[in-house]
Amino acid sequence: MNIDHYHEYGYTIAKELVDVKFCHAIVREAEEIFDLQIEAKGYSSREELFEKDYNVWLNCAKHCQWLVSLHHLGVMVGYRGMDLMDSPLLSICTRPVLYFNNKKTAKKEQHHTIGPHQDWKSMQPSSDGLVAWLPLLPVEDNLGKLQVVPKSHLLGDIAKDIEDGFGYVDGNYEYEAVSIDPGDVLFFNPLLIHKSGELKSDRTRWSCHYRFNNMKDKDFIDRNYPHPYIYKPIKL
Repeated sequence: MNIDHYHEYGYTIAKELVDVKFCHAIVREAEEIFDLQIEAKGYSSREELFEKDYNVWLNCAKHCQWLVSLHHLGVMVGYRGMDLMDSPLLSICTRPVLYFNNKKTAKKEQHHTIGPHQDWKSMQPSSDGLVAWLPLLPVEDNLGKLQVVPKSHLLGDIAKDIEDGFGYVDGNYEYEAVSIDPGDVLFFNPLLIHKSGELKSDRTRWSCHYRFNNMKDKDFIDRNYPHPYIYKPIKL
């Protein structure tokens, strides 16, 4: 992990930071959640469950976000990313996100391919807030590698508003594809402009995403510790 590269370009890659077997285990556990309902309902695939019983598919997708293994991985990644902050008191910004992007299980394009955006607007993080992204299975070119705009974090917050939870940005930028393997972690500044690569395959792109704050950051303290996420029960 190159700290100087992180500050200059807005991102860095930590090679072999995570046990690959642990990444694969998260995928298997998430698949099992779906498989149990697929078997119970007599369907043949996640795609059929999505098409014929979307509410059940959605419940499975929600429960995948709360896998203990997914959260455990986030804690490990967070501790390793602390080196990119200045004497941090680390806090999880929001719950982890497990992505299983597939065109056949998406209601709209944003559910499998996210356009140019910054994470800052939705996070409202500490000035040294941190984002971590990692593939859980290999991401070949046809699965759409993550695309970043080096040094774009120096532009500041340029997202006009939040749409579907994302601070989308306008403009033409030169993107670089991030080539990392399961076990590697991409750490990046919340101001870095990035987007999904084009998903050209019918296979699923498995990855996860974590966000962190430094509670000691003076700017964060002066802004009264904003926390834009709300979790609450709903009546079923």
